[in-house]
Amino acid sequence: MPAGNSSTRVVGINPTHSGQLCHGWHPGSKLAPNALPFSVIDNARKRMPAMLKRAIPITLCLLLAPAAFAEMPDSQLRKPFSVELLEHSRIDDARINESSGLALSQRRPDVLWTHNDSGGGAEVFAVRRDGQVLGTLDLSPAINVDWEDMAAFTVNGEPKLLLADIGDNYAFRPVVDLYIVDEPVLPATTAPFRLNASGFRRIRVVYPDGSRDAESVAVDPVEGYIYLLSKRDAIPQLYRVPLSAGHEATRKEVVDAEAIGPIRIPRAPQSNRNFRRLNGVTGMDFARDGRALALTTYTHVFIYSRAPGHSWQQALQQEPRVYRLPRYPMIEAVAFAAEAGSLWISSEKSPAPLARIALPPAAKAVATSGTGQTATDSVTAARP
Repeated sequence: MPAGNSSTRVVGINPTHSGQLCHGWHPGSKLAPNALPFSVIDNARKRMPAMLKRAIPITLCLLLAPAAFAEMPDSQLRKPFSVELLEHSRIDDARINESSGLALSQRRPDVLWTHNDSGGGAEVFAVRRDGQVLGTLDLSPAINVDWEDMAAFTVNGEPKLLLADIGDNYAFRPVVDLYIVDEPVLPATTAPFRLNASGFRRIRVVYPDGSRDAESVAVDPVEGYIYLLSKRDAIPQLYRVPLSAGHEATRKEVVDAEAIGPIRIPRAPQSNRNFRRLNGVTGMDFARDGRALALTTYTHVFIYSRAPGHSWQQALQQEPRVYRLPRYPMIEAVAFAAEAGSLWISSEKSPAPLARIALPPAAKAVATSGTGQTATDSVTAARP
């Protein structure tokens, strides 16, 4: 799909007006072959209790999704490659109970930043690679509605942090927020610190094709764009926002995200009982040199290479290399490590595992059992 064109992307329906829970429905979409007229569902929902209203989108998605999946061409079945566990620790701090985002410090290669999921404070934590929490950075007046990912980048020699308040499980939010602050110089002290963020900037974002859930953000400071990737579409949809957008917290304007289109990514079939865990993209990061991109789900990490002169859109149409992640519960964060060929990952478990894994270029493929519970799962590459 050409960049900026979202008018032809449709499969399924979304009774929540949100454009995301099923497979990318939005007002003006063509309906899938067995989709119901939106007005029928909308009128029915008005007459039903709140709990039943919430159940309808999920039920309809389950009923209609097979038709949507059937429309996606598949490539050959593949097996994931194994990873090597290089470092493992735990973030043993009761304040960090859902490590949902991860970013490598631009100032210190031995420090990572992480944050909690929805309901947590408007703060990020500086964590050493051995899991010790060094201190916190307060992002007030930001609000943590549903922080799902973060990124670290440098612009004009100034290290920055971006927090993505983009979670939207039911696709009800008309606007989501991105917060950008200066990455601070950490105090030269062994005592825990608490700093107030400077250079605060807020970017209010609206998707051009309806509200949707997303848990992945990455920043390309050379290109000057922030990239967002949806989670619950049948094929994840890529969007971008100018890095220069946004103003002080009091500014009310919103920025229209540009719809880039679907990416090429392996998909587990719905016959696999764990297909939601296998298919939902939960984190994203760009390599600092701009030559690679990492996407993670709860179970796998996908590495895309970008050739010189290619856009991220072009890179994400290539076949990724697929690796099976360690068996941590709820892996939602990934960041490229300072050491070449390796990644940091963390989990929402408490205390949160923190691990650095190597991605061997010629790793041996792991055997597949087909049960959906072992170290691998069959997936097919879905091409838009």
